[in-house]
Formats: sequence, structure tokens, C-alpha cells
Amino acid sequence: MMNKVQTTLLAFVAIAAGSASAVRAGEPHGPYGTFDWTGAYAGLQAGYSWSSARYSDDTYLSEPNPDGFIGGGYIGYNYQLPSRLVLGIEADIVGSGMDGSDGQRYLDDPSVSIAGVELEMETRWSAAVRGRIGYAYGRYLPYIAGGVSFTDYEFRWIDHVNATVPFKREQSRTGWNIGTGVEYAANDWVIVRAEYRYTDFGTDHFPNDFAGPYSKMELQTHDLRLGVGVKF
Repeated sequence: MMNKVQTTLLAFVAIAAGSASAVRAGEPHGPYGTFDWTGAYAGLQAGYSWSSARYSDDTYLSEPNPDGFIGGGYIGYNYQLPSRLVLGIEADIVGSGMDGSDGQRYLDDPSVSIAGVELEMETRWSAAVRGRIGYAYGRYLPYIAGGVSFTDYEFRWIDHVNATVPFKREQSRTGWNIGTGVEYAANDWVIVRAEYRYTDFGTDHFPNDFAGPYSKMELQTHDLRLGVGVKF
């Protein structure tokens, strides 16, 4: 997992460094310096996501912490003010290859696990609608963004001893996100980006006949994303 995170992080840093160099060498263009960010845009994105996922009930706990690659698209609109502030709104969606598993452990003594029983978890997709605010340095746009997020995940208890699935749950969740990134206008219409995003999907409480009477799942995710878009 760490090698995947390091590789994605190095790509993030490389784009940011390249963007800063390009700003210093930029040529005048547009009414507010070297580039006018006002307009609609759309693009494709891919990256790596890791999570903190914690299941617990009255007796047991498990932390499957799914991780994996994500990919999808985004669409949005920016408006650049004379002060060089850039305000925007954006929507995106990604498919997810995130999965993970962990053994069934006792809540009062997590060092002790139940032989042959584990919790598997996977996320299928996530989406977000965010507001953005940035400051234009010519063709370089650092920004922060935040808004509402949506996801769909499934987890299931696997009893390997008896070859059964005693409990399974699929759930759609809504949460909030915040992130920061940098964009670089390679020319008048192609824009590349690198971004980090944190999302908190809160706690899902649900009845559970397997370990009952009630259980909960907590989920937070971290994303490193790279994107290439077109400004209209």
C-alpha cells in the first residue's frame, strides 16, 4: 500500500512543480494576466484512495480499511474576479477498485480474534458536488474545495470454517469533503491538475441479527487524484 501512495504522491509533486515553473515562464494572455480562468470545463481523473473503516457492535470489531485505485470524470465552471480570486462549482464521479478485509476481533480485547471469520469490504463508486475558491497566478491556480459526497459500499462477514456468509450489508452514504489542489493551464484549453481530498461519511447504524442487536460502520477516505481537462 505504501508504495502505491508514494508513487501517486510523487506524481502529485511533479505536476505541482511543473506548474510553478510554467507560471514563471508564462506569456501574457487574457484580461487578468497570463490566463483567464473564467468558463466551463470537463475532464478525466484517476488516482489512489485509502480509508479508515471501522465496524463494531456490542461484542466484536473489525477494521477492513479498503484501499485501491479510482477513476472517473468531472465537470464544472469557474469565474475569475478582477482581484484574481477564482470562484467555482464542480461535480465529479469515480468508479472504485477499493477493497480490504480484517479478522473478527473482540471489542474489549482487540488482540484476540475469532479463527476463520473475517470482514470483507469494498466500495463501488463515489461522487461529490463541491464549491471551489482559488487564486490565479497566471496559468497556475492553487485552490481549496469542499462540499457534499456520496458513496456506495458493501461489507460481509465470511465464515471460512463453515463456508457461509452470516451477514451482508450494502449501503449508500452521504458525507462531507474538503481538499486542496493545483491546476496548470498547459495552453488555452488543456488544464492539468493534482489534488488531495479528505471525505468523512460518518457512522452508519443498523440492526444486525448476526452480532446484534445493533452495529455501526464508520468510514473516512483519503484521495490523491490527477486529472486532465478541457476548458470550453
